[in-house]
Amino acid sequence: MGMPWKYGVANTPGTVANGTPNVAVRTGASEYTEIVEAFWGGEVTTSTAMRTGIFRANEGTGGSALVPSRFAENQTASPRTEAVGPAFSTDPAPENSALFQTSWNAHGGVIRWLAAPGEEIIMLGVSTVIIENQVGGNTASTYGFVFAEF
Repeated sequence: MGMPWKYGVANTPGTVANGTPNVAVRTGASEYTEIVEAFWGGEVTTSTAMRTGIFRANEGTGGSALVPSRFAENQTASPRTEAVGPAFSTDPAPENSALFQTSWNAHGGVIRWLAAPGEEIIMLGVSTVIIENQVGGNTASTYGFVFAEF
């Protein structure tokens, strides 16, 4: 394996119902990607209790394409890993319990999950990882991932 290329992707999806992913990353059959960071933050104007998590999910279908940004100027501009937001034909559904989940307040609250060495979320072959609200819905918040491709 060579040096990884790192990409970031963020989405501010507008109104999204609980149980619909705010952002998803997908890998293809021959890909190896590690999620090294996930983040979300609220922009609502009143106190709103939220519970949001990172989940492995089935693939789902559709979704609005998001264009990840490269971290280094000399790296490939278009990653193999696909990033998508809401507007799924079939929502990617969580497979099991959350990899990371927390309660927070969307009235200015900020959550940042950073993988310690060895705790990266590994995506090998066809795989999907999502950030999804379980409580609180979404009206004005931002969600995103930083991932490394090998």
